Amino acid sequence: MNKKIVAGSVIAVAAVAGGIGYGVTHTAKSQFASHMMSMFKSDDNVYKFSLNSADKSDMRVSGEVLQDAKKASTIALTADVTSDGQTATYDLKKNAKHTYVSAGFLGDIMKMDGASDIPELAKVLKNTWLETDNKSYSKVKPDVVKKDAQTMTKWFTDLDGKKFKKVDGGYQVTLNKADYKSFIGALKKTETAKTMKVKAETWKNITSSIDKMGKPKLTVTMADKGHQVKVASEAVVEGKKVAFNTQLTTTRKDNQTVKMPTSEEIKTQKEFTNIITAVIMQYAFQQMGSDSDY
Repeated sequence: MNKKIVAGSVIAVAAVAGGIGYGVTHTAKSQFASHMMSMFKSDDNVYKFSLNSADKSDMRVSGEVLQDAKKASTIALTADVTSDGQTATYDLKKNAKHTYVSAGFLGDIMKMDGASDIPELAKVLKNTWLETDNKSYSKVKPDVVKKDAQTMTKWFTDLDGKKFKKVDGGYQVTLNKADYKSFIGALKKTETAKTMKVKAETWKNITSSIDKMGKPKLTVTMADKGHQVKVASEAVVEGKKVAFNTQLTTTRKDNQTVKMPTSEEIKTQKEFTNIITAVIMQYAFQQMGSDSDY
């Protein structure tokens, strides 16, 4: 703007106007939206996430999503779900045509149930992949998800600027119940939500659950350098305060590769059943043999 000003008599006016312009474009609200938009516009392909209760007492989830640097539709997801001090790991891999889940989590669940003395079964499960329904997964495109994320970012720009503030390490916005419901309404209209064919009843139940919450508060914090967003939610549910913290951090790896399961590792439902049956029977016979020694 100053380059356009040729009359020295208006320099003072230009300085004031420039100050106002800076103030408008560098508000907590504008910076929040700017960093969020840059995060979802980036070509990051490593997404690390976590979710846990504020008091660390309930279920915790952590993991990462890896996107192949050359084949955007090829993705690997790993999630560790911890409950009551025990952890089960869920692995999923997908490309444009197929989606596979690892049977390894079944071994983790069996350990939780006390069947930790079947080592061979756990090993077999970990190296076995089963094809799952790909109808919904295949339609969800990474570029569409990013576009939807950008759309949701614009939703924040319609909020009252007073809801935003500068905090250590970033910019923060706090949402109330009305904002919460409005956010869900906007999320419902995204292409990703439509592709996943989320039922109207599900959206209705989500909105209804928000209505039943007491003093719900959702705080979203964008890191001042982007590539990280934190969400803290709290509410009173059935007379008890419930609070959760969520974090998503993204980075870029140019040489990132995601290897799909080999043909030897992929099993049909029938093959998988036969493998499980054989291993369990073998273990049973071994136990019977051990017992007969006494």
